[in-house]
Amino acid sequence: MSTLSFRSTAWRRVAVAAALVAASMGSQAANLFVNPGFETGTFAGWTTGNTPVVTSAEAHTGSFSVASFSADNVSQTFTPVATSSITELSFWGKRSGGLFDLVVLTYSDSSSENVLVNTTGQGDGWTFVNITGDLDAGKSLSSFLIYGTTSGPAYLDDFNLQAGPAIPEPSTYALMALGLGAIGFIARRRKA
Repeated sequence: MSTLSFRSTAWRRVAVAAALVAASMGSQAANLFVNPGFETGTFAGWTTGNTPVVTSAEAHTGSFSVASFSADNVSQTFTPVATSSITELSFWGKRSGGLFDLVVLTYSDSSSENVLVNTTGQGDGWTFVNITGDLDAGKSLSSFLIYGTTSGPAYLDDFNLQAGPAIPEPSTYALMALGLGAIGFIARRRKA
């Protein structure tokens, strides 16, 4: 084996290892809501209370949304997700005069909090609602529920729950750098 080909192979291994590390750090999680835009035309994945309906009368994207009045609600329960790893919890809503909806967030410790979404007076179009900042720190979200609007319907669509890997600690980066350095050192020793 010539020195040149060995050197190329060793550096190729280092490049592959670095690419794998970069790919694992840059990956984005999928939406954790099942049927987030009701595109099945049903409530598959959701639990309902009262009589909300999946409708094609209005949709933010796709063909369907849910139409929900006062006590109507839709909810979804999922494997608890640490709030520190949640990068986005949002949805789109539309109601004549603006949204006025109540969101109930339930955590794995059985505690819950209410988040009032009030965009009344801000127009009749689709409104993006991001409630990520309302999550309780140090807890794990296990359920999401949203009630409709009294003078509705409130059309709700494109629910989004994104959770990514926790940001690595500096010590993790140090270990990765040490590992890549060890690969380089071994490659140089074999060369000699």
